[in-house]
Amino acid sequence: MSLYCAVGSAETELTAQQLNSLQGKSELRIEVYGGVSVTAETPELRLGEASAGVRVVGTNLAGNLLTIEADVRSDRESRIQLQTAWGIANEEGAALAPIADGIFNLIIPANRDESSSGSYRRTKVMVELKP
Repeated sequence: MSLYCAVGSAETELTAQQLNSLQGKSELRIEVYGGVSVTAETPELRLGEASAGVRVVGTNLAGNLLTIEADVRSDRESRIQLQTAWGIANEEGAALAPIADGIFNLIIPANRDESSSGSYRRTKVMVELKP
């Protein structure tokens, strides 16, 4: 059996390894230290309801600057959760709310100018990290 494992993104592959194993049971454990996890809220919908969640359309980590592009509802605040062992020096485009040690909410406010129900707008959030 052959397994290919890559850590990183399509643009920045940090490491890759080709593994060959014998027949039978195999186990692979990967531990990653550092970095950041980005999770968009996913509200539960009922049949017939319009989409209400955040649509993350792009993320980029260049040096210490994390950029998140997302489509968010115009008529309500939206939340994106970050999980990282790194500190956060600054944020732009959202308010930062600590949840627990290393877990934060980025709160993107509603846009009162575009408050038509169900409409989405593109927003950019930048977070400066302290590794």
